[in-house]
Amino acid sequence: PRADPIGRRDETRGVRAHGPVEMRTQSLRRLLAALGVGAPLPVDEKTLGVFAFKSEWTYEEGLIEVKPVELQLDETRFAGELVRTGVVEPVWTINLRGDRIDLGRYFKLEDKSDVPFELPVDALRALRVPGQVTFDEAQLAAAQMKGVRLRLGLEDPAISTAAQ
Repeated sequence: PRADPIGRRDETRGVRAHGPVEMRTQSLRRLLAALGVGAPLPVDEKTLGVFAFKSEWTYEEGLIEVKPVELQLDETRFAGELVRTGVVEPVWTINLRGDRIDLGRYFKLEDKSDVPFELPVDALRALRVPGQVTFDEAQLAAAQMKGVRLRLGLEDPAISTAAQ
């Protein structure tokens, strides 16, 4: 095995695996419910319908690459990649490009609780998932947009540098 300048533990050295991954459901909403995911869902019941994911994955000494990603959520089709660094504290990086989306359909969430929903910002930061999701075309209310980029970032510059 080659030298390990970033100090990974010995058990990842020489470990390699790869293969295809594919999943499809006619209702992501129903699948999430079946899995017990209790997050608030969009009010528009036509959202979170068709979901399809197809890719190849590779694992090598802690590094995970899932590419090329082909993903469909409702009418939106995405292409891109997901990569996890092989460092001791791994970081997932997401880079996806979607064709078109009506963002407004996903922003208004069901209100089934007496307690207001608060975005779990600290938990999301702890996920360590930088990257970007871009859309060729996006709509939000009456605004029609082109070339929309949603950037996912990490506050710690050391993490950001390690993830690049």
